[in-house]
Amino acid sequence: MKRLTLIIGLEILLELNVKTVDILRDSQLVLKQIAGEYKCINPQLASYLVAAHNLLQEFTDATWEYIPRDENFAANEMAHLASIQFQNSCSEHLFQVKKRSLPLVITRGMDVDIHPVDLSKPDWRSPIIRYLQYPELHVEHKTRTLALNYLLWNGELVWPSKDDLLL
Repeated sequence: MKRLTLIIGLEILLELNVKTVDILRDSQLVLKQIAGEYKCINPQLASYLVAAHNLLQEFTDATWEYIPRDENFAANEMAHLASIQFQNSCSEHLFQVKKRSLPLVITRGMDVDIHPVDLSKPDWRSPIIRYLQYPELHVEHKTRTLALNYLLWNGELVWPSKDDLLL
């Protein structure tokens, strides 16, 4: 969802002919993936990341900054105000706000180049997934405790957020 809102925001800015963008996010993961410090191994999320990179190429200048969640409301308001550019002769602009949805990046015809990652080293999620599949197994107390925070959805380990979204 965070990548999707980033893509929609970047598209809106491009439609408004904005050439520079300051991205203020409360998700360090998304920012570090954009910066190339972290890799995205989920193919669906990686396609959104590629789309964001493609859109960022169209700006002459793009910066990003982490804003903690408790300060994020002000950051969102500042980002919104900073993204609006008025012509010198215009003293007032009216905007109509509508809900905007975005189809999957792949169905939109965007060029997505994703390379699979070899995960040959043990995955920290494996004991949790095994325990969620077979709860009668004897596992470490730490694994049982960690498993309380996750769900197994179609064979994938997901974390339910406070908004009931499966991340």
